[in-house]
Amino acid sequence: MSTPSDQSRNVANAANEGVRAAAEATRQTAEGAQEAGRKVISAWASGTEAALQATFEMQNAALQAGLSMAGAAGDSNRAMMQQWADAARQAQEAALEAFRTNLRSVENLAQSNRPKGK
Repeated sequence: MSTPSDQSRNVANAANEGVRAAAEATRQTAEGAQEAGRKVISAWASGTEAALQATFEMQNAALQAGLSMAGAAGDSNRAMMQQWADAARQAQEAALEAFRTNLRSVENLAQSNRPKGK
């Protein structure tokens, strides 16, 4: 026959086990949410970079068309258009590099906020 103190101990042990199980379930849910968030950010980043590159390709095609038209108008116009096209390409590369740098910063921040041991 169990004594009241044994029963109290059994209830306390059961409650502690319930708390541990709830804490573990909460931790697993939080880790799952973090992983889902990382996947969403990764998908967004890939889509955004692809959209930037597609936009730049269209811009470069327009610049090339302008260069072709400027060539017909004269060498001085073509030289000016070529300089403008070169500057636009440099700005495109700078924009992509800034995007990638910001993305790396976000990824590093996310890594530093990850629970230890993961």
